[in-house]
Amino acid sequence: MKKLIQSLGFLFLFSLFSTMPLQANPINKYPNVKTLRTEIMALIKKPDLSTLDKQEETVKLSFLVNSNKEVVVIDANTGNEFLEDYIKENLNYQQIKTDYVQLNKIYHIKLVFKKKK
Repeated sequence: MKKLIQSLGFLFLFSLFSTMPLQANPINKYPNVKTLRTEIMALIKKPDLSTLDKQEETVKLSFLVNSNKEVVVIDANTGNEFLEDYIKENLNYQQIKTDYVQLNKIYHIKLVFKKKK
């Protein structure tokens, strides 16, 4: 009985310490969405927003990165047709520089465009 308890204790400690390094130091080589969003905003540049009816427009952008590291716009969901076309024209098939992007994964980001006063 004593040997059984010692063996189970040893087995428990061995399994505990062998999995600890895997949990304590996760390696995430993919960039966070914030990094990707910053680069997307730089690629879009600043559109002429003088034609906007509102002071600000929100765009819910869905895109993926293909094997050539090019952005492929899936949807630019906004109520403003000019802004939607502008984003698609200026962003579609633009190459990104961010490393380790998950290819063919659909990303969703929110962009806010504010009209200058």
